[in-house]
Amino acid sequence: FCCSEASEADTVQAPTGPLLTLTPQGSERVELTPWPLLVPQLHVEVEGHLVAAQSYASREKLAASSAQSARLRWELYSRVARS
Repeated sequence: FCCSEASEADTVQAPTGPLLTLTPQGSERVELTPWPLLVPQLHVEVEGHLVAAQSYASREKLAASSAQSARLRWELYSRVARS
C-alpha cells in the first residue's frame, strides 16, 4: 500500500469483519469499501524511511542502509454516504 505508486485496487481481510477494498483515487486519496467507520473520511499519516529498492541480506543490513526520512499521507473515504 505504501511501498510504491498504487494504481490498482488492493484487498485486505479485516480481522473481525469483511474483506476491505482499497482503491487509489490519486496520490493521496483512497476509496475504502465497504466503509466500516462512522466518520465520513479518515486522514492517515505515517512517518518512515525511504531505502533503496533491493534485497537485503538481513534486517541488520536493512537497518544500517542509507535512508531518507519520509512522511506519507492519505485520505480514506467512502464514495457512498452512510445513512
